[in-house]
Amino acid sequence: MKIKGIVTMVLTCCLVLNGCNDIANISGKVSNISKEIKKTSKEIISEGSDSDYISNILDIANPHLWDDAVKKGIKLNGYDNSTFRYALSEGTYSFAYYLIDQGIDLEYEDEYGVNELMYVCDWIYGPEYEKFINKFIKSGCDINHTDANGYILTEHVIVSDEVPIESNIQMKKSISFLMEVGSPVRPETLNIITESKNCGYGSLKLVADKIKVQFPEIKPTNCVEALLLEDRNYFQKNIKTDVQKEELAEKIVFYAAAYGTLEEMKESIDETGVTMRILDSEENNLLMAAALGGNEETFSYL
Repeated sequence: MKIKGIVTMVLTCCLVLNGCNDIANISGKVSNISKEIKKTSKEIISEGSDSDYISNILDIANPHLWDDAVKKGIKLNGYDNSTFRYALSEGTYSFAYYLIDQGIDLEYEDEYGVNELMYVCDWIYGPEYEKFINKFIKSGCDINHTDANGYILTEHVIVSDEVPIESNIQMKKSISFLMEVGSPVRPETLNIITESKNCGYGSLKLVADKIKVQFPEIKPTNCVEALLLEDRNYFQKNIKTDVQKEELAEKIVFYAAAYGTLEEMKESIDETGVTMRILDSEENNLLMAAALGGNEETFSYL
């Protein structure tokens, strides 16, 4: 690749310089290499293969190089997935912030309808998460965007296979922040929580609580939703029927441990016939579900 050729030239230059005493000669060699780098960079951009050039400048946290790349016509949103996503995947967050300031298309979306804000929610956790979300919102990003499956931001995060659920606590912090900044919910979001393979004990309850506030007339359609909405009457009336449904049975037990009363958890165990050693799809046991859901009574019992 051309970048490798540049590196080879630089290394060769270093060897030449080590054995050269002529200052003028040194200056000339450096100048020639500098011209060759600029020439090669322009060729890469004109050919449309930005990736090598981007890889090169991402390794150097130098805004002057970034300015030069933008002036040369590098695409801010658009090779492969996007330059912005490439910066995120490389962990070069300063370059990603720079691209936002340079005016990337905040509504750019891939073939799955995933825009840059959704991509951030999929892949970034920790302190940078809140910084990026705030940056997008302040820059005028449409927080109500829907992906190709019709999911709004909150729902996209709930069902995403990309969300690193190895840290349920971190996911709870992230979901909590989305709720604070106004990430939308709707009545059907509750059903999406029920169908999601992601457990997210604690974090999904935050979404359900917001749904209950915004849509106080909403009613559960199964016992998982009843536990999220704290509808004890519905749970008691329908537990025997719902545990017969394969897609709900084990989820009822875990959600009862996370959000229900101690009696509701015991009843769900009795009705399903599972043992207290049961593990969910993420290998959480009932004790972990109770801890993540903040259910002190059930946690103490277990």
